[in-house]
Amino acid sequence: MRKIILVCLLFFTCFAHSYYSVLTKQIHIFSFEQKLQRKHLEQMRFYALNQWRGWGLLNFGFKKTFIGEIDNYTAFAPLLGFDKTYYLDEAKLLIGFDVDVNYFKLDVYDTSLSSVGYGLGGYTQWMNQNKFYASVSLRMIQEFFYQFQNTNNLMWILDFGVGKRFDFGEHYFIDTDFHIGTGTILDAELSFGNGDSKTTHTFDPLIPLNFQSAFSIGKQFEKQQVKISITAEYKYPIGGEVWIQSNDGLFKDKPDDCFDLILSIAYDRHIDDYAYFYAYADFSTLNFEGNIGAGIRVTFGENAEKPLKYPKIKLKKLPNTDLK
Repeated sequence: MRKIILVCLLFFTCFAHSYYSVLTKQIHIFSFEQKLQRKHLEQMRFYALNQWRGWGLLNFGFKKTFIGEIDNYTAFAPLLGFDKTYYLDEAKLLIGFDVDVNYFKLDVYDTSLSSVGYGLGGYTQWMNQNKFYASVSLRMIQEFFYQFQNTNNLMWILDFGVGKRFDFGEHYFIDTDFHIGTGTILDAELSFGNGDSKTTHTFDPLIPLNFQSAFSIGKQFEKQQVKISITAEYKYPIGGEVWIQSNDGLFKDKPDDCFDLILSIAYDRHIDDYAYFYAYADFSTLNFEGNIGAGIRVTFGENAEKPLKYPKIKLKKLPNTDLK
């Protein structure tokens, strides 16, 4: 029975098959930046007293392999974002952008690959009075690898999302959330060693598909909010073959599809009328990945809920009347 459970676990998780090249692990960078993209969309759904809001978030990610081939990473990325709200008839439109700088270290077998990079993102989210929302966002990431030679790679991430919040008594609520993500990781080439021991890895363009469905339950207290979520996620890569040329011959590597269940907790604290503290923790139950982050969100600009002040009108005395 234990062997059957282990085989099933290896079949569904992201480390189900052997890997040969660290370049296939670029999908970890793609996935990490995709999570930051969806964190921004979550920030846009928080209540704001003013039309503008800005926020900074420190993010840390990691993966540790206990079963199968070594496939570990650590990541760190501070992120800065801004959003503006436009009020429509019975709805509102939010438009925002963000920028982050990341550091990534990949460990595969006895090989390590480090990179630094940056990301730029643009976001649009529509939400009506019934708290139904739809979103679309696009991020661009460029990574610079420093391992025997300078190599850089470009990534694009496109995300579509829909969801709805259901409010209940005692300030409880349920969030439902569904995202479809895609994009591309452009081709790259990396060489290890020199002379007779030189090995060249050539990476074909990769299109990662990501399907994510989340169910959350939370409670709003007087000045704070706590939310617990469970997320089902499926990743399917298109392309992304790596051709490995060495003295031993030509080998091929390719990323695998995988399924995951993610448990999350998010905490939001109202500091004052214009500032909020936010923290989160996500843990992958099948692939032993984790993400944690914390930051501050501030609001500024025009107060959209402030009633308009009409100018005072002074009446003049009408002729042949007693009006004063």
